[in-house]
Amino acid sequence: MAVSGSKDGTVIMHSVRRGQYLRTLRPPCESFYSARVAQLQVGMEGHMVAQTVMEGRTAGKRYALYVYSVNGTLLASVVLEEPVSALYLVSDYLVLGTLQGNLHIRDLFR
Repeated sequence: MAVSGSKDGTVIMHSVRRGQYLRTLRPPCESFYSARVAQLQVGMEGHMVAQTVMEGRTAGKRYALYVYSVNGTLLASVVLEEPVSALYLVSDYLVLGTLQGNLHIRDLFR
């Protein structure tokens, strides 16, 4: 599977073998925020993680992670306190590096 993220907040999934369009995902966000996909990662089991940056008109930026199954089902989400500069999926865990230099290891499904 190949995935791409965009400034309008959509994630598009394609099959690698045939290059066929599979589905479009839109991570949820509140209506007063615009969201853009900042990072994507696909794991060996087909799970996908998308980091979004949500920007409101009056509020500052908010960061969130969304975990999807290979079928596009939203499995978990979490709002983050700081922006992520690197993410990597390892089995059932997500390893995050932040711009502040912190390292976090999170359960993929919580």
